[in-house]
Amino acid sequence: MDILAAGHLAALIGALGGAVLGLSARLGGFCTLGAIEAAAYGGDQRQLRMWGLALGLAINLCGAQVGVGQIELMSTIYHRTG
Repeated sequence: MDILAAGHLAALIGALGGAVLGLSARLGGFCTLGAIEAAAYGGDQRQLRMWGLALGLAINLCGAQVGVGQIELMSTIYHRTG
C-alpha cells in the first residue's frame, strides 16, 4: 500500500465503508423519520424497535469499552469546555 499515504487510505476506507453502510441502511429501511411515521400513522413499530435496539446496543457497547479501559470518554471533543 505504498501507493497511497496513510491519510488518503483512511479516507478511502471510510468512504467505502460509509457507502456500504448507507446502502444497506437505505435498502433495509433503517430511517429515523420512516420509523417514527410508520409507528405514528401506520401502527407498525418494527422499525422503531430496530432503532431502539441499535441505540441500546451502541450505548451498552460504549459503556463496556469504557469499563475495560479501551476508550476514555472524558478525553473526547464532546467533553471539552474550552
